[in-house]
Amino acid sequence: MSQKAKTMTVVLVVIALVIGILVGFAVGKVGVAPTTITQTITQPVTYTITYTTERTVISTVMMSPATTTSPATSPTTSPSPTTTSPVQQYVWTLPNENEIVADLSKRITWSGEVTIEMWDGLGGGDGWVMDHLVDTFNSLFAGKIKVVRVMQGAWSDVYSKLLAGYKAGVQPDVFIVHPTEIPIFAYTVMQPVDNVIKNFGLSRDQYIEWYWDMLWWPDPKTGEKHMMALPLDIHPYAMYINLDLAEKYGIPIPKPGEIKTPDDLLNWLRLAKQKLQTEKTGIYPMGIETGAGNFWFWWSLTPRDLVVGDGTVTNPKPAINSTDGINTFKWFKIAADEGLIVVHPWNELIYGLAMNTTHPVLSWVHGPWAQATFDLIPGFRYAVVALFGGDSPYKVWTSGHIIGLTYGNTPERQKAAEIFAVWLSKHGGPWGAYAGHIPAYKEGWKFPPYANNPHRMQFVEQAKLGAKFLTLHPAIWEIGDHINAHVLNVVNGQETPEEAAQKSEQEALAILAPYAGG
Repeated sequence: MSQKAKTMTVVLVVIALVIGILVGFAVGKVGVAPTTITQTITQPVTYTITYTTERTVISTVMMSPATTTSPATSPTTSPSPTTTSPVQQYVWTLPNENEIVADLSKRITWSGEVTIEMWDGLGGGDGWVMDHLVDTFNSLFAGKIKVVRVMQGAWSDVYSKLLAGYKAGVQPDVFIVHPTEIPIFAYTVMQPVDNVIKNFGLSRDQYIEWYWDMLWWPDPKTGEKHMMALPLDIHPYAMYINLDLAEKYGIPIPKPGEIKTPDDLLNWLRLAKQKLQTEKTGIYPMGIETGAGNFWFWWSLTPRDLVVGDGTVTNPKPAINSTDGINTFKWFKIAADEGLIVVHPWNELIYGLAMNTTHPVLSWVHGPWAQATFDLIPGFRYAVVALFGGDSPYKVWTSGHIIGLTYGNTPERQKAAEIFAVWLSKHGGPWGAYAGHIPAYKEGWKFPPYANNPHRMQFVEQAKLGAKFLTLHPAIWEIGDHINAHVLNVVNGQETPEEAAQKSEQEALAILAPYAGG
């Protein structure tokens, strides 16, 4: 490759990184003002959207009659005017959209338009996709239901505002959070949706079953479990592998679930190191990041919930300083001591995995949101390998988005919110195809833009194998921050696995103490 070509490729990767960082993935650490498009549409609707590197979005409705107004531009750094991104087409409606709309419309008993409000913390690319789904719903139900989406900032801001709004009697109709927040909101901000699943004909077999099951939560007064939210997606960890490197050095790509245990993963990394000749080439078998993702990786390497331990979700008895916990920290020590992993910031790992220009690595265990970046890097070929699961006690970390209902406003708004929540839950296909998440509604896996993307379908294999949510306890994120720090201390040789496990458990107990008896 000529120097000029290399320079152009690096420029394109920089652009891809800028766009990819805006994705903001599931935990919503990045927020960008959403793109808005004004349009007049009659159903059915198909959108064709053209991207340029300036992120100019032109929306054309592929039917007549229809009109569109001027394109909208989202705020990003202006890239080189000599480069262009691939043109992509986006379809926001389902093949059976008319049937869905007709069924939901039968439930509208009011005259005029009812406006409802949805709160969330979806930033970057997630927010952009959600904006288009909301716009599509509003077009399909024009004159009857209008959804106003309010991005409330970082997820911590969303939680604070939901709690404050509940106390003040000012609530949205719909909101999006993660299952880990169910203990915070259940039976106050978040009301059961048992009647929704009954009245709208939703059932467990239509969704990822193990995900559906975990959304049932006991009423603190009666102990009876109720469905607390509608599932939208999950976004588990899986392993990304650079296909060009694997093929060049003759490294086998594991089949889904072939790597069943952390020891299996170590053995694959050892084989990869041998074939890569890491000492000579400088290419490491795997990269791990400096950020919070190491807690999620640590969680993936545990055979059980070590935060709950021998207790319950409402009364955890951490077992981090157990044989299982110590062995999990030992995995990182072994991998570091044998030169199987290398630590770099997130953006450097993107370069290292996709370009091999700085800190090259063969693989990286990370979430599906990274696809949004990888898919924009010219010439980058990668595989997604589903890990653990099945009959193994080990399950990769996952989180997800759920749709909560407050039932805090007028009866008409409550019914409109139910209709929108069901519609959105069934549109996991477009959501997953363009935001990268795995639809909880399994019919979404068949949505053509999703089904035709091999990387998305490789993540579906991970969903089929199973994954493990964090403990549903309000303190889990703070505990995770501490464990994450100790993982890096072990990797860097600053603590032994035994010290890391002991300190992590002591800190977890201190964090949990204020919740005792609550």
